[in-house]
Amino acid sequence: MADSPALWVAIVSFVAGMRAAILWYRASKVNVAPIWEHDGQIEPIDPTRASQHLIIATYQTMQQSSALNRRAAVWTALSVVAGAASTLIAVLTNG
Repeated sequence: MADSPALWVAIVSFVAGMRAAILWYRASKVNVAPIWEHDGQIEPIDPTRASQHLIIATYQTMQQSSALNRRAAVWTALSVVAGAASTLIAVLTNG
């Protein structure tokens, strides 16, 4: 049983699925941090400048989150393919 190819492919599927879940969790936890917080400064007094900083920070946050989501999607696809392959191997070897 431990030498079964289906078992090893199922383990790959599980690991890939867990990696995807971790990446999606991290993507959901990316926070918007204004530029002045990164630079150790105070919030600009000018409301227009403060708004610009927040817009830039929001854009950067969306980029980080989407990069993590993209990686998570690839890991999910790997998990699905490995899971299907594991099932197919098990069916074909156990006849």
